[in-house]
Amino acid sequence: MLKILKRIVQDVTTANTLLEALTILVRRVSKAVAAEAVSVYLIDNKNAEYVLIATEGLNQKAQSKVRVGLDSGLIGLVGRREEPINIEDAPSHPDFHHNPLIGEEHLRAFLGVPIIQHRKLYGVLIVQQSEKREFDDAEEAFLITLAAQLGGIIAQADATGELQQLTQPALCGNEKSDSTPTALAGIGSVPGVAIGTAVVVYPPSLSKICCRCKRISAGCSSSSISLNTRLALANEILRIIHFTRGKLVEFILKVSKPMAINKITAKGSLAISPQILTSTPAACPPSTMRIRVCNSAG
Repeated sequence: MLKILKRIVQDVTTANTLLEALTILVRRVSKAVAAEAVSVYLIDNKNAEYVLIATEGLNQKAQSKVRVGLDSGLIGLVGRREEPINIEDAPSHPDFHHNPLIGEEHLRAFLGVPIIQHRKLYGVLIVQQSEKREFDDAEEAFLITLAAQLGGIIAQADATGELQQLTQPALCGNEKSDSTPTALAGIGSVPGVAIGTAVVVYPPSLSKICCRCKRISAGCSSSSISLNTRLALANEILRIIHFTRGKLVEFILKVSKPMAINKITAKGSLAISPQILTSTPAACPPSTMRIRVCNSAG
C-alpha cells in the first residue's frame, strides 16, 4: 500500500493542472482501495457550496454541475467536523442527502476525508462501495495521507486563481466571468540594498552620434580632422554624458525613495555613491557623482 501511495502522489504532483491532478487521483484511488466510486468535492467560497470536480464510478456528466451547501449532507458533515467520517450504511444516516444526478443509490459504505492545508478547509475526498461495511483503519489512513498531499496542490491552485476558475458556476449566454486577477503579497528581505541590473536610457540622438564617430574614425586619420569638428564632437559627447547622468540619478531617486541605496551589486554592475541620492540632476556637479564598476564581491 505504501508503494501505491508513493506512485499516486508522484503522478498527482506532476500533473499540469489541478483538474488533471484530481482526475488522476480518483482513478488511481478507485483501483487502490477497490472502491466503486471515488469523488472530490471542492469548496466554492464565493457561493458557499461544495462542487463535484472529479469522480470515478459516479455520473461524470455531473462534474461541476452538482453543488451542495456547506451544511448539507454527509459532505457538509465531514467539512463541519474536519475529521474522517466512516459509515457502513450511508443512506440510513440522518445527514444523507440524495442527489439523483449523481447516481449513488446503490452505494452503501461511505468514507469521507477533509482536505485541509494550513488549517483551511478546501474540500472533501470521498470513497464509496455498494457493500454494507466500514472501511478499515489502513484504508482510512491511506485516504488521510492522500488528502494531506492533495491539500498542498489545491492551496497552490488557490494562490494562482486556478481553484476559483474551477469551482465557479458555468456561465450562460453572454455572461462574463467576474473573477479578478490574484495578487500575491511578498515580504521585503533586505531593506536598503538592491541587487539587480541598472538600465541606462540613452537619448535618441546617441545612435546617430555613434555612427558619426565611426564614420569619422574609419574615413579620416586623427590628423585630418579639423579642430572645429573635434570640438563639436567633444561637446556633443559631453552633452550626452550629462544627459545620461541626469536620467540615471532621476531613475535612482524615483525607485529608491525614501530608502537610500548604498550600492547596486552584481557582476559588471554599478556601485553608486550615496551622495548622488541627495542631489537633483541639475545641481549635481561632476565631483559628487562617483560611479565605478565593481565585481560581484562588491
